[in-house]
Amino acid sequence: MNDEQKLVEKLQSRSFCGVIFDFDGTVIDIKEPLKRAIEEAFAEYGIKDDIGQTIREIGSVIESVQG
Repeated sequence: MNDEQKLVEKLQSRSFCGVIFDFDGTVIDIKEPLKRAIEEAFAEYGIKDDIGQTIREIGSVIESVQG
């Protein structure tokens, strides 16, 4: 069983009273995981685009949602 499966199993075995969304990276720095996810998606779909620009655009959307 890999780490992801262990995490899913652990999460499914508990009930939650709340969820914290950390969109601005205050609690957890998501820059590297976000970059890897975008790279994987681009590779899977054959997208040849500027990953840095995509990350900036995502950041811009998050800022506008936060107000």
